[in-house]
Amino acid sequence: MSDAAAIPKSESGMVDTNLRCPICESSQFLVYNGRVNAQCSKCFAQERTRLLWMILEKRGLFKRGLRVMHIAPERAIAKRYFELSADRYFACDIDPSRYSGRYATVRPIDLCCDLVKLPSRSFDLIIHTHVLEHVRCDPESILHELERILAPGGDHFLCVPISGTETREDLSDDLTPAQRTEMFLQADHYRVFGTRSLKEMLDRVWGVRENHHVEPLELFGVDELEAAAIPRKSWTGISGVSIFHHVRPRSRRVSMKGSPSPRADESADLTVGTGTDNTSAIFRRGGRNLILHIGMPNAGAKSLQQWFTQNRSAALQAGLDYWSIAPNHSDAMLSVFGDARRTAKRRIEAEQKPGRVQLDPETAKDSLDQFFSGLNGSIGFISADQLWTFPSAMVKSLAAYLHDRGVQPLVLCSVSPAAEYITHTALRQCRSSLAIGEFGPGIDVKFAIRYSRLRAWIENFGRDHVITLPYDGNTVQQTRNLLESLGIQLEAANDFDRPANPVMSLLAAKALLAFHQAQKSDESATRWSPRLRSVLSGLKGTDFHLPEGLLRNMSAQLERDARYLTEQFSMNRDWLLSDGIGMDDALFYQWSWDEVASLLTAVNKALLQTDAVSGESVDGGAD
Repeated sequence: MSDAAAIPKSESGMVDTNLRCPICESSQFLVYNGRVNAQCSKCFAQERTRLLWMILEKRGLFKRGLRVMHIAPERAIAKRYFELSADRYFACDIDPSRYSGRYATVRPIDLCCDLVKLPSRSFDLIIHTHVLEHVRCDPESILHELERILAPGGDHFLCVPISGTETREDLSDDLTPAQRTEMFLQADHYRVFGTRSLKEMLDRVWGVRENHHVEPLELFGVDELEAAAIPRKSWTGISGVSIFHHVRPRSRRVSMKGSPSPRADESADLTVGTGTDNTSAIFRRGGRNLILHIGMPNAGAKSLQQWFTQNRSAALQAGLDYWSIAPNHSDAMLSVFGDARRTAKRRIEAEQKPGRVQLDPETAKDSLDQFFSGLNGSIGFISADQLWTFPSAMVKSLAAYLHDRGVQPLVLCSVSPAAEYITHTALRQCRSSLAIGEFGPGIDVKFAIRYSRLRAWIENFGRDHVITLPYDGNTVQQTRNLLESLGIQLEAANDFDRPANPVMSLLAAKALLAFHQAQKSDESATRWSPRLRSVLSGLKGTDFHLPEGLLRNMSAQLERDARYLTEQFSMNRDWLLSDGIGMDDALFYQWSWDEVASLLTAVNKALLQTDAVSGESVDGGAD
């Protein structure tokens, strides 16, 4: 409880030392409950309060304007935060009458029933020391509520009495005060925490990490701790003086798992899902054989394309021919087999990106014919993630084309987990056209996965000719392993792999979403959009993730999508529905002061920079 409330328990007698309180700089300390130098004689701060003060100061948390919730407030810390935060400082206790209210009003609160009344994300800092042992309810439920009302990025500090490894508790009225003191260290305690039980509880509420408690020697020197009269036993390990710290994450894992699939094979190998036990039997010796890698998007296709381009000579020597028309096969395949609407859209996109190769359909088709004509005894390889999006009619056209030329295909699809795929889809669209106004009804259709797209490939190429590879972050190595199963040992001169998509910050994504929203209603923005889009894309900050609410709302749809691969390819359902990382909805949709300031700074800097060629600034005006 508070130092102020504990003053009457102090034992008489000053201890003459050269110590100095880090809070009030007093050099005189009191004996308290048999502990020498336990309590400052001036500010009455006990060991845990002095250590907490030092940690708050070290971490720069004594700053103005913080929204602070201080439960059972210690006098010294209360005074400091009231000076810094005024009415944003929320001091509370189950019995406010025990406090003089000299520095701040202490409001009544029962942690067991009143926390649910407080709004979410209300505080930037929550502090309580030796409080949870007094509550006559489940302390874990209290921690969950405190996590809810703590703002993302906010700090939570706590301290509890600790004895042994297992938490001991009795909420009944059966024990006498003496028995409670013997069992729980104090007559008004309902429990005493154990080191192992406490860690497990904090892991469940705060998330698993190596240590939740602050190691004093990692922040302070021995001289500092000795001068502040911090007991040596609390310098390392866990004790009743230890301070536990948690920062509420700005993003968290969101469970994607729905009800179990009726035919799920939970023990399925994560390496390959295939319709045949003998992949090499698909190909004809001396014939025209082709591995057709069809995606999914953001599952390493670009890495694979670049790797093959760098290692084409080694591949040819190993009996593997890579179509050399362009590093990216998607544009070429789309120009040959895409419908008029798709090819026109792709052409417009290419025109907006300087340096991007624009392929004439006839040129691409002639190149493809020559490529297949040369496949006599070797295996061809084409990688085009745009094939993933082909509707059934286009897949049928491609299958007929290969059949007419005597090409025996093996369709290879790199598959991403559901939540990962929709996050990368949103990330990609943030860079081009997605606006904040589209995060509403129908967003589930925009981000739909549709693993069942593979149905068209199975229908047109045959069940035994389609293989799925769960994308594990290195599609190059996965493909090499598959080639080895076909007897192709490829000793590459250059290994290459890269992330499927560069990381974008949340600030950049929000800025682009706002920009695209404005652009839809302001056609004049088109002339300066490329430059400004580039500036906004480079904004630094917290990593981008989709809002938690969107991921949760899509959970049932993702379950239906994943069931197709589970049933058709015996793929592992748990992997397909692995938890996604979601951003707190409020952080995703609302703007903080720091974000607005960073955005305005970046835009202002861009406006001041002129184009060296045109002599025009970003807004199109003259210098």
